[in-house]
Amino acid sequence: MPQLSSGRHFGIAASGFVELLKNGSDTQKYALTVMLRLQVTTPAQLLVHTRIVYYDTSQGQPPHAPAYDSGFTAGMIQKGESDWSPAEVSELNHWLQTNPQLEGWLEQQYADINHAIRNSSIGLEQD
Repeated sequence: MPQLSSGRHFGIAASGFVELLKNGSDTQKYALTVMLRLQVTTPAQLLVHTRIVYYDTSQGQPPHAPAYDSGFTAGMIQKGESDWSPAEVSELNHWLQTNPQLEGWLEQQYADINHAIRNSSIGLEQD
């Protein structure tokens, strides 16, 4: 997992969309489906909605250390809506642009979301 020059270890995680589409209330499922269909039409557009996690390195080395949600999405950090310094934002952007596994991971997340929407109980999507 990447480490910022500040020493903070971070990673990205799915935003819990699939779980909410499966287990949320009908209102939550509907609102999330509409948001995703309007804002996320490609796997790459999903990136700004991914959660940033931090790793507790006092209990191991990432990715085997416990991870906890930072409270920020990648998009929030990129827009300056976090406590990250400009240098840390630049480091995040560099990692996002050069991570060879990111594209495949985003494609899988996007496919999982589309599958969950198609199988949702609210019936907005038809095969």
